[in-house]
Amino acid sequence: MVIRIADSGDLDTLIDIQEKANLESLSGIFGREHPLPTHKIALRWRDAFVRPGNRFAVCERNGRVVGVTMVSPPWLHALHVLPEHWGRGVGAVLHDDALAAIRAAGAQEALLRTFARNTRARRFWEKHGWERVPGSILRHQDPPHAELLVYAKLL
Repeated sequence: MVIRIADSGDLDTLIDIQEKANLESLSGIFGREHPLPTHKIALRWRDAFVRPGNRFAVCERNGRVVGVTMVSPPWLHALHVLPEHWGRGVGAVLHDDALAAIRAAGAQEALLRTFARNTRARRFWEKHGWERVPGSILRHQDPPHAELLVYAKLL
């Protein structure tokens, strides 16, 4: 596996990865009544990609991009892996790279938000030493405005 900084030629692939990962992992949150707003999310990713201070990194396996992170220290905004690569170490490698970038920026603590009902993601974060910040319940910006939890990890 190779981790590298994403370039503008990767943007469509990054958006595709986050969409596939979100559709799989968030199907219990976004459904028929409130579908995952893929178009809005893609626009937000395009905007974030050109915004100074955001770092996008990708994981390549056998020459194919299979995962992505978005970091803006101290926040780990996104870590997405194609579902067919879940459980193969891609997420762990991306996680470690993201933490190294946050640490290199001078942060002593990393933060992230995750959906309260995304038990798979919560297990991943907790397995990697993240702890839920007490009383940190937020609401997602898109309907159905599902609960988000804030997690922190000392670096």
